[in-house]
Formats: sequence, structure tokens, C-alpha cells
Amino acid sequence: MEITSEQFDEIKKKMAHLEYDEIKELKEQIQGIKEDMVRNNMLLEQSIATSSKLSDTLSTVQEAMIKLTSNMQYNNEATVNLSNKVTNLEIKIDSIDQNSKIDMHKWFKDRWFNIVMLIGIVLYMLFGKYITF
Repeated sequence: MEITSEQFDEIKKKMAHLEYDEIKELKEQIQGIKEDMVRNNMLLEQSIATSSKLSDTLSTVQEAMIKLTSNMQYNNEATVNLSNKVTNLEIKIDSIDQNSKIDMHKWFKDRWFNIVMLIGIVLYMLFGKYITF
């Protein structure tokens, strides 16, 4: 079977058409891949920039937290010291308060003889001219 020139031209056209359609599809896929790579590279750069800024921010936050922790420890120590001073003041005030109270029973017990003598002297002075021995 021999192929005529028309048939050969027709076969060539079909092959060119098939090659064009397949190549066109591959070109579209390659173009899509290129666009995806550009978009992915852009997103990667943005992600790297964001990560760098985030790292700097976290370092700053960490430094601030360290200072805050240090200040809190200092404040806790100062609060404990102040609490101890207040406790000592309360003890001193209670002691002064207890010392300033007069225990009447003890006072009379310690001075009963003097009180009796004083009452006797006062009575003698008031009523002594009426008393004869």
C-alpha cells in the first residue's frame, strides 16, 4: 500500500496538530509551575522576613520578661522585709501597750502598806484634833 502525497500531507497535519495540542498543554503546565514558583518564592521571602521580625520581637519580649522577673523578685524581697518590719512594730506596740497598762491589783499589792499609812495620816490630819490619847 502506497501513500499518496495528499495522504502524507494529511498525516503530517494530524501529527502537527497532535504535537501542537500536547505541547500546548505542556507549555500551559510549565507556565502554571513558573507562576506557582514565583508565588511560592514571594511567600517564602515574606515568611522569612516575618520569622526574622518575630525572632527579634521574641528576643525583646524575653529581655522584658527577665527585667520584669527581676523587678518582681526585688519587690517580693522588699515586701517580705516590710512585712517583717511591720510585724516587729506590732510586737513593740503591743509591748508598749502592755507596759503602759496599770495592773491595779499588783499596784495595790506592792503599795498596800504605804496606802494604809497615807490614809491613816490623812485621817489623823483631818480628825486628829478630835482624838485624844
